Amino acid sequence: MSTRATGLALVVAAALLWSSGGLGIKLVHAHPLAIAGYRSLFALPVVLGALFLASRGRGAEVRAALGRRSTWYVALAYAIAVMLFVAATRMTTAANAILLQYTSPVHVVLLSPWLLRERVAWWDWLAVAGCAVGMVCFFGDGLAGGAALGNVLALVSGFGFGLLTLLLRRERLEAVRRGEAFADVAGSPLGALVAVALGNLLGALIASPAMITEGPNDARSVAVLLGLGLLQIGLSYVLFIAATARITAVEAGLVATIEPVLNPVWVALGYGERPSRGAVIGGVLIVVSVTARALLASAAQRRRADR
Repeated sequence: MSTRATGLALVVAAALLWSSGGLGIKLVHAHPLAIAGYRSLFALPVVLGALFLASRGRGAEVRAALGRRSTWYVALAYAIAVMLFVAATRMTTAANAILLQYTSPVHVVLLSPWLLRERVAWWDWLAVAGCAVGMVCFFGDGLAGGAALGNVLALVSGFGFGLLTLLLRRERLEAVRRGEAFADVAGSPLGALVAVALGNLLGALIASPAMITEGPNDARSVAVLLGLGLLQIGLSYVLFIAATARITAVEAGLVATIEPVLNPVWVALGYGERPSRGAVIGGVLIVVSVTARALLASAAQRRRADR
């Protein structure tokens, strides 16, 4: 397979694994914080194993990533985002949780002028408007079958993932200004593995009290948690990070839309939970808005490169 084809296949595999999160979280009998903690704990061996293989002969880069504050900021944003997603999935419908979290590019648009000094294009504002209308559908349709707090937590989780993206991008820009190579910055695939490993470690530590006192008490829940940790976030993030070295960010983001589309489908089939009409309409608006923004931005970038 070509490098690009391999990258696309890796993103498809990662998105399919991510899409199983809603069903898995619904099936576990435990406190949401305990679920998040065990999920991160079980993901650690996979991420650390990938980091060990990727860092052979590159120990100086790992130490440099660990010494940068931005790496720890990314790790904290990751930990908070994945923990809030678990809580949101338990408190509202899986469709609400994943689709409201998928508004993360909107947060990137709104914060980019302040954090990155980047100009916001018209297609960015179009995506913001489309996602805003989609969110009105969620919150206006009787809370779309879920609790208000769950919907809010899903939005905050999306903000966390958006902040993670911004922090990685800012590190890349600062490294370019310093004249450093891409492979030496926190936003590189190796640096991203370091940040994800730290994020899972932080998540497990933060959730440790709930893991001890309100963890799973049946074999099925433990088995599902193992799958969520090892595969749904452990292996999936390793695959996605590996893909980012082979394809563009736009391609990765577009293919990853498989996750918010399939997540509610698996929950409906395996758990019997079905999204409301408002959630479906809102979800379609959000996915279409984010996808259109990515396509328009990519086209504009190609036109600039051709000049």
